[in-house]
Amino acid sequence: MSHKLRYLVVSLLSMMLVLSPLTAMRGVRASVVTRNSPPPQQVAAHKARTLLMRVAPDQMKHAESLLNNIASSHKLLRGQDSLLEVTLKEELDPATTLSNLRHLDNVIEWAEPNYLVRRAGLRSSRDAARTRPRRARETAASASVIALLDTGVDADHRDLRGATLGEEGWNFVAGNDDTADDNGHGTQVAGIIAREGGLRILPLKTLDETGTGTIAEAVEAIDYAIARQVAVINSSFGTPAYSRALREAIARAETAGIVVVAAAGNGGASLDDAPFYPASYRLPNLIS
Repeated sequence: MSHKLRYLVVSLLSMMLVLSPLTAMRGVRASVVTRNSPPPQQVAAHKARTLLMRVAPDQMKHAESLLNNIASSHKLLRGQDSLLEVTLKEELDPATTLSNLRHLDNVIEWAEPNYLVRRAGLRSSRDAARTRPRRARETAASASVIALLDTGVDADHRDLRGATLGEEGWNFVAGNDDTADDNGHGTQVAGIIAREGGLRILPLKTLDETGTGTIAEAVEAIDYAIARQVAVINSSFGTPAYSRALREAIARAETAGIVVVAAAGNGGASLDDAPFYPASYRLPNLIS
């Protein structure tokens, strides 16, 4: 990692704002994880009646038959050929359905709730960057790109105007190319990155105006960043629930040689005592 990227990582770790855990929702008694997964540490809030599931190799045809029975709708996550987001039929009990899916690992490798991730509170976007950052120095066209998975970026902010947005990103919440920040958190983190000249930002909006998103949206954003060969993925969000989908996405980033910076949480608790993901995953490319 270059000196410039090391400086950025240290700055992000010391200054990023992160989320507080969400209250557990009723109905799901445990995180559903199967092979090669640690025991669940805490149940977190999730998108109602929505699951993520990984289909076993060469089992998509059999999975389609299963989905016809349990799903009111389903889709492959962007950039994936076997990871599905599934909305359950109204008559099905989510907890019972998850329990039953654990016994079908010849067809479904694993299934889990589509957990919510969230950031912590923040000042208003008007105060997001009180100190004007140094303007970007002249750099080569191959300047390092930082994927910012957050609430978006206010491109018209006085401290960001015309200096840092490397290319058009994507809004995974609304499914369009509008990455405007309707919360303020993403703009503050962008201001931290902008202080180091020569780094460019790829805004990937994964959190809505309340600072909340889903694992599905975060996974799609990570794969989007991998496809664009960014240098660093910054994710100042998380959940107390272990997610196989999120861990696998960060592992794919590791294979692509991408560093992932993850918020460690601001609750004052040790990650050994109170796991917080993605920061608690033990992966060689992950910096908490």
